[in-house]
Amino acid sequence: MDRVDADGKPVPGSLPHDSSHHGTNVAGTIAGGDASGTQVGVATDTDLIRGLVIPNGNGSLAKMIADRQWATDERS
Repeated sequence: MDRVDADGKPVPGSLPHDSSHHGTNVAGTIAGGDASGTQVGVATDTDLIRGLVIPNGNGSLAKMIADRQWATDERS
């Protein structure tokens, strides 16, 4: 479920997930890990937050703006 709907309104009780694995791939490239015994990732000491911004490759401008605002608020 998305944190905000297509109109940019909050969706109560929503949980972040990755509908197309793109975010998981990008997060892995950024933060990496060391499961193989070798540290990988370009910013290995970073903290990530999770949220679905473009579900299944589709999203309204209102949703994208609201999701970015949510991410900014979470970091404050």
